[in-house]
Amino acid sequence: MAESGSYKSWIQSLISEIKLSTQEYESLVSKRSMYEASEMMYGGTDRDDDLRTKLTSINTQSKKMLNTIKVNLKMLMDYEDEYNCIHNTTNKFKIIGLASDTSFANIRRTVEKLSGVKSVQVSLVEKEFYVKYDKDKTNTTAIRDAINSIENYQAQLME
Repeated sequence: MAESGSYKSWIQSLISEIKLSTQEYESLVSKRSMYEASEMMYGGTDRDDDLRTKLTSINTQSKKMLNTIKVNLKMLMDYEDEYNCIHNTTNKFKIIGLASDTSFANIRRTVEKLSGVKSVQVSLVEKEFYVKYDKDKTNTTAIRDAINSIENYQAQLME
């Protein structure tokens, strides 16, 4: 696993390459439209063969650009999956004092405000919260302290 900074620069270059490929593809589509319009005007002439050759070339280039975009997007999605596996975790907290939907909403809003929290799920019956978070940005102590800062509630990390 490379360092975070090198991943960040790799992602930025990949995004730039995707943007450039997309712009080139859009340019090719525009050219293709222009040549198709010309083909309709000059169909059946020697110029028609030249236009067909150009259209074939543009179609080949377009397919290559789309393939480049797809490959780069796949690499980006693979990276996102890898990042999520490495950096995100989910912990369960038992909440003492949780009595109603209003209590749940209050705790949920408080926890969701923490940097790095991805999602909060609750089980009112079990009086438990499941918090998914980026462990590089927050931790169980910060989550527990946020819940405990709300009057009448206390959170316990469940193993």
